[in-house]
Amino acid sequence: MLPTLTSLLDDALSASKRSEHVIALGLADRAELLAATLKDAQGQARAQYIRARSLYNLGDYTAVIPQLTEAAALAASAGDLQTQIEATEYLAHTHRTLGDVTAALEASLHSLNLAEKLGDPTRIAGALNATAGIYVVMEDARTALLYCERALGLFRQTNNRFGEAVMLANTSNLLSHLEDFARALEYAETSWRLFNEIGLGESPVNEVNALLRMAQAEIGLGMAERAFEHLRLALERAQTYHLYNFQVDILLHTGQLYELQGVRAEAISAYEQGIDIAGRHQLSKVYHKLYLNLSHLYKEAGDFQRALHYYEQYFDYHEALFNEQSSQRVRQLEARYQNSSARREAEIARQQVDFYRQFAEQSERQRQQDRDYFERLNQLRDDLMNMFSHDIKNPLSSIRIGVYLLRKQMPDADERWFNNIETQVERLQTMLSEVFELVKLESGRALDLSPQPIVPILQEVHDRHAAEARRRQAELVYGHADPSLIALCDPTRLSQALNYLVTNALRYVPVGGRITLTAERWRDESGDRAEMVIRFGVHDTGTHIDHENKERLFDRFYRDPNPDHQGNDVTGLGLAIVKTIVEQHGGREWVESEPDKGTMFYFTVPAG
Repeated sequence: MLPTLTSLLDDALSASKRSEHVIALGLADRAELLAATLKDAQGQARAQYIRARSLYNLGDYTAVIPQLTEAAALAASAGDLQTQIEATEYLAHTHRTLGDVTAALEASLHSLNLAEKLGDPTRIAGALNATAGIYVVMEDARTALLYCERALGLFRQTNNRFGEAVMLANTSNLLSHLEDFARALEYAETSWRLFNEIGLGESPVNEVNALLRMAQAEIGLGMAERAFEHLRLALERAQTYHLYNFQVDILLHTGQLYELQGVRAEAISAYEQGIDIAGRHQLSKVYHKLYLNLSHLYKEAGDFQRALHYYEQYFDYHEALFNEQSSQRVRQLEARYQNSSARREAEIARQQVDFYRQFAEQSERQRQQDRDYFERLNQLRDDLMNMFSHDIKNPLSSIRIGVYLLRKQMPDADERWFNNIETQVERLQTMLSEVFELVKLESGRALDLSPQPIVPILQEVHDRHAAEARRRQAELVYGHADPSLIALCDPTRLSQALNYLVTNALRYVPVGGRITLTAERWRDESGDRAEMVIRFGVHDTGTHIDHENKERLFDRFYRDPNPDHQGNDVTGLGLAIVKTIVEQHGGREWVESEPDKGTMFYFTVPAG
């Protein structure tokens, strides 16, 4: 039995919706041939519309626009308003994809007029929303807001709660851009409430969008804790449903919120996670924002090498994005007309691209000036460190000698004076040594990585600090470690990181307390891809660290404000050095702390 035209069209549309675009294209071709044989203009229009959808999804944009234009014309001649609207909506979508927002807006407004002629509120609301999206691309948020609010009103009139929830979230986004954060939060909260009533899991994209819009408005209102919570929930759902664009957008907002809170380390971590996801899933359009933010953060932190690295990455991706948009414009013009006038317009567009390439060459010269600037900053930093080494260390040695001679000449003086001077001199020398060490680590010198057994390193660290632990009446042990454990590491730097952590623990462990060193093979599932690593831990039974302070422990010069910790002589650089060593190994570091249980510092390095 031969298939009917209706069954061919239904099968083609079903295949298209299942993303089986090659099959859909073949079925649409058969349907168009049969419709032409039957002289069925409505069937031809429908077949050409489905064919255009398939070509679009296969990336053949050149053929899509004339195909959709012909489908809309055939549908109009056959009086098929439904297909005419669908073809015109898809035409607007295609123009927008190709970067021609003027043509996209023209097609979208035409589809809105057709929808109003049809009188279907759902169609009208959809066309209003699509038109609002084009105005957003044109950076006309106020006009976009008018279309969104009209669509919202239609969904409410027809009691379409799902459509209402979607439009509330979209409108909230526009209100945030217009800095009307109170209304933005109200709309986003209502959107989230409606999605909960409808049933979570029905539309994960829109649910994540509602959470993100709540967080966006809360950031604007200074409600940081609530914003963090909603960003966390949004990220969890985006990860569950593999919504990679949303994951990157959420991490971008999270990093910006951490920046507002002054938590530089967490902001950097959020941006770097976003870059990792964007890179693995080829989301180039958001790359440049993340790179620019990271460059600014590292520049503020004085890490000029990384600042320059991320600035250059930002420039490269921004340039690539512009070239992509320019190429899209050329392709769109060629696809739109196929005549001599269009070819002339396309040639003008190509000349604009050539002009931009010349501009890029000038920009490259500017980049070289930026490189020189950052190199001068690095050199200045190194010169300052060398100056401090010579001009401060020598006077400190003289002070030590002076104290020794004064003790001899003034045997009856209060010993506390001399002890205080010696303590402060020792503290200054420790701080200088740690500053020099941090500068050395950040100078870009490569680590000497090789497979190394773990147990001898733990034993060496234990033996080095055992006497100090006994002096403080604390117990220092290292847990049973598998002798076969091998790490890919620089053994000198790895020992240095462990030594800093044990020294830190000794400062806070109480009399009779315990410090435990551990190492184990561990499955790290912090990223999108789990991997086996070596996890080191230093656990002490000292004072609990508050959550808000844990976030900043690895920042330079940070000191825990807990009153119980104020008596300890700390420079605030030891944990920053640990962080740098661990990250140069490609690992990560974190801290866990519970009341009455103490604190555990962890870090990972690659398994050998």
